[in-house]
Amino acid sequence: MDIDAGKAAPADYLNASVRNVDSKLKEETANNTLHTTLLVCGFLSIAASLGFQAAGKKHEALFVGQWPTAFFILAIGARQLR
Repeated sequence: MDIDAGKAAPADYLNASVRNVDSKLKEETANNTLHTTLLVCGFLSIAASLGFQAAGKKHEALFVGQWPTAFFILAIGARQLR
């Protein structure tokens, strides 16, 4: 009969710890990816707006020029989710 039948092996504790760290790392990476993507979209929309303005397309420049605010607010929200 096994004396330690009711106890978990040290390897089980280690595996649980590794899984916990792995899940936290994946969550953090996903959140950073979302934040970075939103920031990049904000800066790209600024560049696109400047390009439209330089090309003389004022209406398109104004339309695209309103996007960065939304992207930056969403990026702040994504950062707050941490």
